[in-house]
Amino acid sequence: MLYRFRRESRKLSGEFPIYIGGLSSKFTDIYDRRARMTRRQLPQLQLMRDVAPFILNDETVRDAPLRAGRVYVLSSGMMIPRTLSNVFARRLIENPKHSIFFVGYANPESPAGLLRDAGTGGEVALDSDKTPQRIRCNIEQFQFSAHATRETLIEYAKKLSPGKIVLVHGDPSAVEWMRTKLSAELPDSEVIIPKSGVEIEL
Repeated sequence: MLYRFRRESRKLSGEFPIYIGGLSSKFTDIYDRRARMTRRQLPQLQLMRDVAPFILNDETVRDAPLRAGRVYVLSSGMMIPRTLSNVFARRLIENPKHSIFFVGYANPESPAGLLRDAGTGGEVALDSDKTPQRIRCNIEQFQFSAHATRETLIEYAKKLSPGKIVLVHGDPSAVEWMRTKLSAELPDSEVIIPKSGVEIEL
């Protein structure tokens, strides 16, 4: 979307720099490496080459310039303390010239959820070790979430009918619900809930 938007807006306002970091840089790399393996609307698009984003890390995120006309795409676990998005958000929220856009789900108890729900004019501590900050930036929510309902995931698994299913995401009770339901619906599939850090043989 940003690639298309920048290409269309070039005539009006010229190029605008894009910064990525955290999971967004990892998935950008995956997107480029898998480009020839899946059907794409823009089959020749290589994000690292054609968008040429600047990549932020734990050190540069603290010094990245906060100037107008820049887009920062920092996806890192609902702004959990010490992630790139948390560090960067704390630099933005007190300045009314900036905006933070939420494009997916944020747990209401996470720093991202607390920030989103407090909104402009509210106050929030994005890190329990830091003092609360007044929110003066613009806050907006868009629904770009890639999450599916658990029922949709069950139907997808039934359609594929795989030999093995590995459940790696969600609260323990939700994961156990999925395991029980999948085992009942797909008795020939092995449903695995791996232990953290333990290698499994597929």
